[in-house]
Amino acid sequence: MKSFIVPIAVLLAAQIVRAQSWPDISTEVAPQGGGGQDAALVVGISDYVYLPAIPGAAENAAAWQQWLVRTRKVPGERVVILRDKEATREKILKNLSSLKSQVGPQGTVWFIFIGHGAPSPSGDDGLLLGADTDADADSLLARGLPQESIFQALDGTRGTPLVVFDACFSGKTADGTASLVKGLQATLPVRRVTAAREHATILSSSETFAGPLPRGDRPAFSYLILGALRGWGDSDGDREVTLDEAFAFARGTMQAGFQTDSRLPTKRGPSRVLAVNVQGGRPEVDAILLGRCPSGTAWEGFRCTDAGAVKVAVPLRKSFPPLTPLPKGERAGETRKEPRTGLTWVWIPPGEFLFGCEPHDSQCAPVEALLEKPTKKSVDGFWMLQTEVPVAAYATCKAAGACSGASLDVPEKTCNLANGRSQHPMNCVDHSSAAQFCAWVGGRLPTSREWQYAAKGGASRIYPWGDTPITGKRGNFCDQNCAHALNANNLEEWREKKWISESENDGFAATAPVGSYPAGSSIWGLLDMAGNVAEWTLTAYDTSAMQTRGGSWGSAPAHVRASHIGKDDPRSQDDGIGFRCARGVGGPTP
Repeated sequence: MKSFIVPIAVLLAAQIVRAQSWPDISTEVAPQGGGGQDAALVVGISDYVYLPAIPGAAENAAAWQQWLVRTRKVPGERVVILRDKEATREKILKNLSSLKSQVGPQGTVWFIFIGHGAPSPSGDDGLLLGADTDADADSLLARGLPQESIFQALDGTRGTPLVVFDACFSGKTADGTASLVKGLQATLPVRRVTAAREHATILSSSETFAGPLPRGDRPAFSYLILGALRGWGDSDGDREVTLDEAFAFARGTMQAGFQTDSRLPTKRGPSRVLAVNVQGGRPEVDAILLGRCPSGTAWEGFRCTDAGAVKVAVPLRKSFPPLTPLPKGERAGETRKEPRTGLTWVWIPPGEFLFGCEPHDSQCAPVEALLEKPTKKSVDGFWMLQTEVPVAAYATCKAAGACSGASLDVPEKTCNLANGRSQHPMNCVDHSSAAQFCAWVGGRLPTSREWQYAAKGGASRIYPWGDTPITGKRGNFCDQNCAHALNANNLEEWREKKWISESENDGFAATAPVGSYPAGSSIWGLLDMAGNVAEWTLTAYDTSAMQTRGGSWGSAPAHVRASHIGKDDPRSQDDGIGFRCARGVGGPTP
């Protein structure tokens, strides 16, 4: 059985081959639009006349310019780029004043600065240092451009200012290791919240660090924010990237790479949509940070894939029909029988919930924060099967000629169809075969957002039943019977990592018959949303894997939480993965 999220420690222990570095953010991506009323000034200074160079700053700026013009579709005449010696104090202010009048009332004024910074003499602001700033304290103060002057220049614009600072304002070099110039006292500026700042959205690298990517040579913060806007930050698969999603991706990646809170960026301003119509997944950050891929895999520019495997194109989101409203008088948790199989549909009402890891959940994994910064999300009402699809129901679909029999070819003793366990969940089933069954009963696989909303019951819950940790009475997970762990040679590691709970007994070595744990029911009556088998969703993890939810009989206790994110190749026939269906609106009510 495969692990759904492979811990970094496990990857390090594996035989590995070297991976390539961070993806190229200057390659073109599909047009997104949305920038028709925008204007932008992008500043990137790699080569200072007197100060230390910042490798990659000008290249990041050029990539930003390309994204704004080619992808966001900001008119080219309203995007100005200043690189290296062009980027002086006077030219920055002149171009800002000019662009302010060109933005539309619904547009965004973008200001991106990638270069050196320093503290102001008063200690209450940061200075942006132009390319011609001399290497002495007096020149820094005379030629430095206070942040406040940027906000004053943008004050009164008809659009919304969005400012990205990728600079270290403590008076040290970009990596925070040495003083920028002799005679300058390194200090952290204390920001004043002025009227000019009040109307701007501000994304800023750490006051003490604005250095390169871990295992990379580009300024980290501006690279990661742009990567997020290109599509890497779309954590919920809705083809939009919000301010919070972009920031969460950048912050989470930097936290994972630098392993410290002292180098993390900050943001100020309400969340709003920054990119629309995004496509593609995100790079496999763990492999980049490790610099290697597991044995038998190769780096494909974004992620590690099986050597020689056929690349599978997985859309971020599939279209599906809208939901049929429930007949008058029906309520959350109301049920209907599916006529072909006798399975039970449960009505999940529309609502809003906190998508992502709950703030009070101490077991949140870094990948959860990376993919899904906790954000309020709305969900339309839909029907969902009460249980995971059992073998008997899948066999009925197969007999009708509507479902593939491919899973019969999986002989492992833990695969239920091949071994006649009719009331156990249909496992060892690939994503396509699961989708076939759901279409046969008039439904589809749920999105990751829908699945989590249903599991949490639309409220703040760590598990489907509440915040109480899982026990052997509530669900099927890796307990004292867990064959996957007990047959492993690294049982001691499982114990140390708390991937097994030997004090619990769920009664089964592998899967259990569906619906065996009524004590683990969700508030709306859904069963087995924690453990038994992880469940395929419609949401892509990246361009070669789909998200799974809920964890399985072989999962650690922490991996059966409602917010936990699993992944697998859609072609996989894993004994720990099954599915349940959702029914979108558009056909008759079940």
